[in-house]
Amino acid sequence: MADLEPSSLALSLRPPSTEDANTESLQYLIPRIFQQRGHFRHVNEKMLQEEIVALESGEPQADEQADDTAKERDTKSRREELLEAKTEMIKYIGVAQNEVNIALDYVSYLLSKDAPRMAEQTMSPVLKQSVPTGALAYDKWQMPAADKDDARDDELVAKGCKMQSLQRTADSLLQAATRLEKDVRRETNYWQQVMSVSEKGWSVCRLPQEKHNLGVRFGFSEATREFKDRGLAALRADEEGNIILDQGLASKATSVR
Repeated sequence: MADLEPSSLALSLRPPSTEDANTESLQYLIPRIFQQRGHFRHVNEKMLQEEIVALESGEPQADEQADDTAKERDTKSRREELLEAKTEMIKYIGVAQNEVNIALDYVSYLLSKDAPRMAEQTMSPVLKQSVPTGALAYDKWQMPAADKDDARDDELVAKGCKMQSLQRTADSLLQAATRLEKDVRRETNYWQQVMSVSEKGWSVCRLPQEKHNLGVRFGFSEATREFKDRGLAALRADEEGNIILDQGLASKATSVR
């Protein structure tokens, strides 16, 4: 067996590495740096040197200072919230105390009629100066026993009022129905006669000065406006819906001397 030279044996006295070699590659380092430091344009050599010096000297880093500032800000905000809550609570306590004092003055003033000395001990000075003592009193009234005859009379009166109201409502509905039926009959008769006039060849149109009314033109359409208006008559309706031929829409007569 051939002898082995010492230089041919490369033995390492270091312990085997427990870390994965891939974790030290750029593929993993760059995302870690980006996550810790942010974008690379915000990282420079001067900032890194300052951090190294701060770590060696034991000075707090910027992140720790930011955390301390945030804690101080939170503490200040919490203190302000507590002060606001305290102020609001004191306000409500004052309102409740005022209401209690008013109720106490009322009860004391009510009792001053029967026990003035005891009531004056709990009355406020303002109440004593404003009103005389013992001016307010109360009495207990017993409700009279219910009378059967009165109860029966009240029931009859209530039924009568209800029947009267129902009868009045029914009469109003009947009157409205009658009026509606009359209006429908009147409008039907009117429009039937208007259609009859139109079917006979007469020109039916809206009145120039009364857009909600109809008229019939019996003059010449080629005439001037003065004579043209005289040839237009309004179709009025009477109470039964029959057409009444109104006089022509002529201008007022004028005379020249």
